[in-house]
Amino acid sequence: MRVTGRPKFRGDNTEFYREIAARYVELGRTTRRIAPIIADETGVPVTTVHRWFREARRFGLLTVTWTELTPERACRECGRPLPLGRQVAS
Repeated sequence: MRVTGRPKFRGDNTEFYREIAARYVELGRTTRRIAPIIADETGVPVTTVHRWFREARRFGLLTVTWTELTPERACRECGRPLPLGRQVAS
């Protein structure tokens, strides 16, 4: 599912931020490059996509973090993402 459009200047943007949250979860299961991919799809700067993530979180529509989506790629001690290509030993 790709994000369609951009948030309205005024009015209710709930549906747009739901799309952003759904795309975040979809991409977050396979990559750490969530914001750059959405930026390419929508033609906006990465910083704009980060703002959309913040707004979706503020509205309670995006409640997961990248490390929650991919716990096998996060450090067990601190929860920080591991460098690409490395995984936690079982």
